[in-house]
This record gives sequence, structure tokens and C-alpha cells, in this order.
Amino acid sequence: MAGQGIGIVRRIYGPRVLGLALGGLCVAAVLWELPTPWWLWLLLAANALLWPHIAYWRGLHHPHPYRAEQQHLLLDALLGAAWVPLMGFNALPSALILVMLGMDNVAMGGPRLFLKGLAGQALVVALMVAAGAWHWQWRTQPEQVLWCLPMLATYPLMIGAITHRLSLRLSRQRKEIEHLSHLDGLSGLYTKSYWEELVRREFRRSQQLGVPASLVLLDIDHFKAINDNFGHQVGDSCIQQLATLMGLQLRPQDKLGRWGGEEFGLLLPGTPADSAVLIAERIRHMVADVSRGNTPMTVSAGVASLGPALADYRAWIGEADRRLYKAKQTGRDKVVAT
Repeated sequence: MAGQGIGIVRRIYGPRVLGLALGGLCVAAVLWELPTPWWLWLLLAANALLWPHIAYWRGLHHPHPYRAEQQHLLLDALLGAAWVPLMGFNALPSALILVMLGMDNVAMGGPRLFLKGLAGQALVVALMVAAGAWHWQWRTQPEQVLWCLPMLATYPLMIGAITHRLSLRLSRQRKEIEHLSHLDGLSGLYTKSYWEELVRREFRRSQQLGVPASLVLLDIDHFKAINDNFGHQVGDSCIQQLATLMGLQLRPQDKLGRWGGEEFGLLLPGTPADSAVLIAERIRHMVADVSRGNTPMTVSAGVASLGPALADYRAWIGEADRRLYKAKQTGRDKVVAT
């Protein structure tokens, strides 16, 4: 959480430096027309030019950077509100500063921080009015409008760019999370439900385009005996090893999933039956070669290609499963395609 907070502190640093500097120009344009004491100019310079760096340093060294940054945004809002009565409630600079600061609070903390900042701003203005630290000069002069244009033109564009960059980042994170949710934790392959969804899509696509496609269901032979004789950790290792070996045989368009405990499903788009059998046989021989001398492991496989007799994708999977069962019943360590 602290690392994430540091990232927020760093992301806000640039916008705060630019935003407060441009806001300082707006305030300076109004104060220039007034009999402003030197110490007030120093306060403006400190607020506009020094405070962003103090906030950045404090955020980096705070034990809870995210909380510190929310405090900084709230303080930004209060300091900004303090200049409003000092400017005589000059319409354009006052509205511009308050709106931009409110935008920051909404972006960072949502409605809660915005309302908190708004209440604080109202309190600051009320206290300054009660103390007599104000006057009334609400009209904005043309020269003052010009000094407000940089903030009016630049700051919303910068906030928009930051928001766009964050939305892209969130979109990538959401896609990564969605992708991980489709993966089996042990094997790293697609889960059964998602693999079956891919089969459903390919069934419809291949039928519409009239192109071949094949399914291969593979099963580790005597897997219960492996678990009983060598332990479940070895059994898990066999699943991971088989997943890796099958992955080496795949093209980018092929989809591999963990269909059951020790069963795997291989979706081969654009692949006729004879090619699918060759792929399954290659996997079978590779597994036998790798496991020779280590934990003995063989696999059986059933291959089913698309055909007019298949009513839907479930029938397609069922046909591959029937042939896998036949391979298991007739001796194992073989591929059955009929």
C-alpha cells in the first residue's frame, strides 16, 4: 500500500507544481491592481512555488503516503480559498481556482474529499470575512482575464491527459486480472469452463466458415497409482510437466486447458483429423521419453474432428471423450481417433 501511495505522490507532484504556479499567476494579476503589502506577495510565492515541493517531500517520507496526499489536497483547497476574499471575490480567478481545486479533490478522493474540501473552503472564507480580511471587487479586468488564460487552457488538458493515462492503466490491469481468472492455478492452463467457452466459439466459427477443427482430450494413465505410490506432490509435478510438454507443441492459435483432475483438452483450429492425430502421437511419445527413468508416466488421448453429425460443441467434446475412454479401455498409452 505504501508503494502504491508513493506512486500517487509522484503522479500528483507535476500537476501540483504547474497548477499552483498557474493559479498564482491568476492571483498575482488581481493583487497587482491592489495596494498589496510585500509580505502578502511572499505568502503567494510560498503557496504557488514552494508548497508543491514541501508536499512532495512530506509525501515521500510519510509512513502513509496516500493519506498524506489527501491531506495535501485538502490543504490546497483551504489555501486556495484564502486567496478568494483577498482578491475581493474577483469573479474569474476565484471561480477558476475553486473549480480546479475541486476537480483535484474529486479525482483523488471522490465526492467525500470534494465535500470535505468544499466545507473547509466555506469555513476559511467565512473566518476571513469575519476578521475583515477582505474587500469587494468582483469585476474581472481584461488584463486579468489574459493572465487567467494559461490556467484555463492548460490545466484541464493536463488533468484529462492524466485521467486518460490512468484509464489505460486500469484497463490493462483489468484485462490481466480477467486473464488470470481464466487460468488454472496448478497447471497455468485455461480452466475447464473457459476452455469449453473457447470450444463453443470455435465450433460456431468453423461451421460458419466451413474450415476444419479438431479436439484432443488427453488423460494421464494410472494417475491414482502415481499419487498413491509417489505422493500428491509428484502427481502435481506430473500435471505441470505434461502441461509444459504440450505447450511446446502448440501454435499460437491452439488452446490448451485443464479439463479435469488429470485430463487436458487441446483445441486445434484449422486442423483436420490426421494432423490432430499426429500432434497427439507426438505428445504421447514425448511424455514417454521424458518420463523414462523418472516417475513412469504415459498418456491416452481421444481425437474428434468437426463433422456434420455433431449437433453442438458439447457433442464435439463428448465424441472426443468417448474416444479417450476407448483408449483407456483398450490398453492405455495410445491415441484413438475413430
